[in-house]
Amino acid sequence: MVAAQFLRNFISGLPCRIHTILTDNGIRFTSRK
Repeated sequence: MVAAQFLRNFISGLPCRIHTILTDNGIRFTSRK
């Protein structure tokens, strides 16, 4: 999985810890009526 490996590499290079990743298909980003 290319995306998963990209995230692992990206996260390992950051100076701080990531605890939440929001995606564009989550409830916070979709317009649900």
